[in-house]
Amino acid sequence: ALRAHAGHEDLEAVACRALQVLTWEHGGNQRRAVRAGALDAVAAILRRDHVGDDALGAGLCALRSLAAGTQAHRREAGEFGMVEAVVRVLKANPRRAALQWRAAHALHTLVRDDAANQTSAGKSGAVKELVGAMRRHAQDEDLQAACAEALQNVVFDCPENQELATRAHAVDAVLLAMRTHRDSPSVHEHACGALWNLIAGHPGNAASAQAGRAEGLVVAAIDRFPGHEGVQENACGALSRLRLSAGGGLRGG
Repeated sequence: ALRAHAGHEDLEAVACRALQVLTWEHGGNQRRAVRAGALDAVAAILRRDHVGDDALGAGLCALRSLAAGTQAHRREAGEFGMVEAVVRVLKANPRRAALQWRAAHALHTLVRDDAANQTSAGKSGAVKELVGAMRRHAQDEDLQAACAEALQNVVFDCPENQELATRAHAVDAVLLAMRTHRDSPSVHEHACGALWNLIAGHPGNAASAQAGRAEGLVVAAIDRFPGHEGVQENACGALSRLRLSAGGGLRGG
């Protein structure tokens, strides 16, 4: 249906939503959809100019569901130029928070455990766009969490993208999210995860975190969300990196 009715946005939106539902956390349907050419069909929507929000948002959600299955699917999506297409959506729709949120989620999935897609994300401007989205939509809790989660994966074990994050002042944006949304476990989980990966092995980002008093924010998150596993894991990881970068170690107690 997507191929036969390309450009019919109402139908494309319905078809993409169906793809999302059918393939979400269903390995068999993901494999069947990819074999049938679903990635190519969705890519055509994302690459097209002047696509309406409904079809574009549904396409991003379908992409996330398709790419979530296996590393092979993410690799194939990367070969179709999906990373660049998603970053293009971020660039072209700076004021549309809902599209930015969907694009951030799709990007987070595409770059997971895929160095080639991480490189594509960095070269296409993903870091700058994610940080820009965080600054433009500072009060949007869901978008802050989604962008921080995407940053966490984009910079993971990737010095080139960590350096791009330095230039974009990503650490400052992450710390601002923690201060603005102090009672949000999702923001703190992914902000701490982003901090962990931003400062790992990168003295510049570590210095920015120290200057922004990141340790106090991370410790506060540990205290504020004692029963949240994701916050605890990422906050402890970030805290260990912060203390190592400052020349110390983890303190007991």
